[in-house]
Amino acid sequence: MYASTFLDGQGSRYGRFVRKTS
Repeated sequence: MYASTFLDGQGSRYGRFVRKTS
């Protein structure tokens, strides 16, 4: 969860992918 939030906060494309899978 924290990982997805960190990536999502940066607006990274990978972060969005992780958030969707989580």
